[in-house]
Amino acid sequence: MFDILLQAESFVKEFIRVSLPTSRCFHTFRHTRSVVDAAEQLAEAFQLPWAEAEALFVAAWFHATGYARNDVDYINQSIRIARYYLDNVGSPDDFKILVSSLIRSTAIGVDPCSLSERILKDAIGYYLGSPHYFICSQLRRQEIEWSEEIKYSDQEWVTINARSLEDHQYHTVFAAQCWGEQKRKNLKMLIDLVDH
Repeated sequence: MFDILLQAESFVKEFIRVSLPTSRCFHTFRHTRSVVDAAEQLAEAFQLPWAEAEALFVAAWFHATGYARNDVDYINQSIRIARYYLDNVGSPDDFKILVSSLIRSTAIGVDPCSLSERILKDAIGYYLGSPHYFICSQLRRQEIEWSEEIKYSDQEWVTINARSLEDHQYHTVFAAQCWGEQKRKNLKMLIDLVDH
């Protein structure tokens, strides 16, 4: 069953290469790869059964592909792209439903219910507790400016990011233990910037 994951990686890499607008400099293959890596780390820590882990990893590969199609409806677009791929590789209906449900759970404001949903949400938020947070933040800012044509002053952007980190909570203890300390350091640096 590892074949489906290798095929998913290959499909997503090519899809992003061909379909992702150049204005998308944050939601790239590199971002997707980091989410998959974080999901793998968390799934291993929780000894997630393979059937659940496989669906989790496929969802991680496809979670942001919809940005190639639509900003506002990227979750549903990501689900459509994943279903197209899963239909073509002959995945069973229950697997397609599970992958779709996992992708749907990544929407902002949706509270994850299952362990797999919590892992995927945490994997997507991995960068918040990464030493590379500020690079990711600048890429996200640039993507917003280019694709949504919204410009923020430096102070506005720092304030938005500080609030975002203050409001963010990891959904698993393991993620909080692994990435929480660095997230707190990143937040402190942001707060110091807001105060200046």
